[in-house]
Amino acid sequence: MTTASSDSQPAAQQVSRQKTSQHRPIQRLSPTLISQIAAGEVIDRPASVVRELIENSLDAGANRIEIHARQGGISEIQIIDNGSGMEREQLPLALEHHATSKVASFDELMHCATLGFRGEALASINSVARLTLFSRCANDSHGWEFASHLPQPRAASMPYGAKVLVRDLFASIPARRKFLRNEATEWRHIHQVVRKLALAHDACAWKLSHNGRVLLDLPVADTAEAMHARLAELISPAFVDNALLIDTVSGDMHLSGWIGLPTFSRARADMQYLFVNQRPVRNATLAHAISHGYRDTLYHQRYPAYVLMLELERDAVDHNVHPAKQEIRLRSGRMAHDFISGAIANVLGGHGKSQSVHLAELAGQDGPLNSHANRSTARSFGDFPSWPATRNQPRRANPAQALEDFRNLSLPHQEVAESAANYSQVQAQPPEGDDYPLGHALAQMHQIYILAQNAKGLVLVDMHAAHERILYERLKTALSKGKPRTQQLLFPEGVRLSLQQTESLMEIEQACARMGLIFHRVAPQQVRVEAVPAQAGRFNLQQLIESLADSRLGADQHDLEPGKEADQLTELLYERLADCACKAAVKAGSNLSLAEMNALLRDMEATERSGQCNHGRPTWVQLPLQQIDRLFKRGR
Repeated sequence: MTTASSDSQPAAQQVSRQKTSQHRPIQRLSPTLISQIAAGEVIDRPASVVRELIENSLDAGANRIEIHARQGGISEIQIIDNGSGMEREQLPLALEHHATSKVASFDELMHCATLGFRGEALASINSVARLTLFSRCANDSHGWEFASHLPQPRAASMPYGAKVLVRDLFASIPARRKFLRNEATEWRHIHQVVRKLALAHDACAWKLSHNGRVLLDLPVADTAEAMHARLAELISPAFVDNALLIDTVSGDMHLSGWIGLPTFSRARADMQYLFVNQRPVRNATLAHAISHGYRDTLYHQRYPAYVLMLELERDAVDHNVHPAKQEIRLRSGRMAHDFISGAIANVLGGHGKSQSVHLAELAGQDGPLNSHANRSTARSFGDFPSWPATRNQPRRANPAQALEDFRNLSLPHQEVAESAANYSQVQAQPPEGDDYPLGHALAQMHQIYILAQNAKGLVLVDMHAAHERILYERLKTALSKGKPRTQQLLFPEGVRLSLQQTESLMEIEQACARMGLIFHRVAPQQVRVEAVPAQAGRFNLQQLIESLADSRLGADQHDLEPGKEADQLTELLYERLADCACKAAVKAGSNLSLAEMNALLRDMEATERSGQCNHGRPTWVQLPLQQIDRLFKRGR
């Protein structure tokens, strides 16, 4: 009986609570509860406080900002700047909700040129912590101090600018404070916030300390050398050594920054910084555009490294879609997507010759060469597997059979296959002087690699990977210049889909037809495929149509307008062309003459993205002569 009584009591209390909530009348919330609810939307950890206060400092025109934190920012945060400050009469108003000097109308909100605009940061912080403001304007003889417990501001000695002191975050709200992590974790979040803002605002000097220890002290980055030094300190020196400068303008859009070489890819997306109008943001459309720009160049399951700044017209971006202003909405997602993707692809393609992997510092290591490969080449290999010194019995390839297989793939422009499989027809004499970046061939190693000599030293080329990229780029060019070949199906095939998939698929019907895939809707949940692209070869039609429909649904999530192009179909054709190029490329175990090897080197120099094969692996590496001298202790 006792057990039954104890078990039934919580159930009765639960029913009572449900009845109470269901019959409770509508009432106004207290100002304190309103403030704490609003604070929960803006302030979730010490890093949120730091971000909001730094944004206020930047909006005030500060060009030097100091951030001091204790115990991960939980016990104390100080933000000191040399901005314009606030007048004495403005200090009490600054702690009120939705009081701001940054916007005064809806039109200003849509053209917002400041990082902050809601007027709730200081008020939200003040409702969950002890906040004190210090401010001194240029025409004041002294500064002013104000806090919510003070009846009015009082005089304070301080330099020009402002200081905000925040103590005991969430001390009065134990339920919120228990969700904070340990000191080290909260500090890492603060450090990350400051790093992002310091990358976006190079005209500002920064100082960051934790528990009295200075961890960052960055001067103004007003030159290229100073900015490179800032990138090296905030990200890594390896990123600076392996990054390409990008600076492209199209209409009202301006993309600038640095993108890492494909060989400097990462196992995690931990080196990706995107800013829109100097604001660090997250946006699925822009993230997809960057990844799309790296297509065909990244090793599988790798992530590119980049620091990119996108400048748009103020009314083209809606920042007011996230409480912490970390996400944005674009007025024209497709236009921005295509601009960013094309700009990155052009920069990577234009620097194909320089996308080598340098074996820097490798020669200076003691011990066997391969024993240090994974550790000492991280800066240049981008964590790719080391190039192999040996292989198990290489498979012999018959060039004539490879050519015949390539012809049977129904690919356009047979002359591509002809020249690809028979390099002996290409007249490639060894260069005289230093006119060729990849130099001239010396020999083959294990019938896998080409050894070449250039002005810098020794070049090692993976002949299959390099040839694969050359063929792939030629086939893509041929596909883009001519109308895709269409193969009519002898018996049209019906494909059943869900209603949502069918509706989405019909949005790209015309775009697919232009690529050679012709289908028509014959029922609410069925389409009939009548023709397919000849370049795509054999595939499962059901899987193809489903993937196209699902890609259209995914494009809706990226704000990409339908009808512009069948991206998924284009990617499918490229994948098939990549497979064809891989099958037709010269295989490991093939004997090449010096003329054939030199022809391959010349084609590499003239081919975009020749630094990586179709799968993202490096195609060639450079071993400088100085490093070779160090291996043999010459000059010591």
